[in-house]
Parts: sequence; structure tokens; C-alpha cells
Amino acid sequence: GVSSRVTDSVSYDNAGNGFVVGSSAGISDCAAYTNGGVGIELSFGAAATHCVSSINFSHGITAQSRCRIVGNTLHRNGVAGTASGIYVSGS
Repeated sequence: GVSSRVTDSVSYDNAGNGFVVGSSAGISDCAAYTNGGVGIELSFGAAATHCVSSINFSHGITAQSRCRIVGNTLHRNGVAGTASGIYVSGS
């Protein structure tokens, strides 16, 4: 939910996205790998810091407007084909 925080967690081998972070919420020191969608999905104004996103089916991190993405490690995402380490939509 709004202003929630996820820390020190791992999401792996899920059929969909690893983490879905709501508006103005944050995720830090987490790992998302081998998930069937995006590793970490950030909604409007959310933040991802010091996370690892690796070998996910789609993008490593997706972000909507006004997100903060700092100190993350992204590796071999987009096993489905063309995908980005970080994909930002909005401004």
C-alpha cells in the first residue's frame, strides 16, 4: 500500500512479477530472480534501492513517473527476448 516498505526479502521462480511496489512505497536490499515477468515493478512515486534483479523473463525494474531507483544491480533480464535492465514509463 501507500508508503509501505519491503526490505531484506527474496522473490524467485514466480509465474508473474517478483515484486510489485505500490504508489509512494519502497523496496530496499531485496533480490528478484528467475520470475516469469518483471523482477521489480514500481508504481507512481515508489523507490527501489540496493536491490538485485536477475534472469527475469521481462525487464529487471519497471518504473512509472516520479520513481527513485538507486544503487541496484541488474543482470541478464529479458530472457524472453528484448527487455531492459531498467524500463521507465512516464516522466
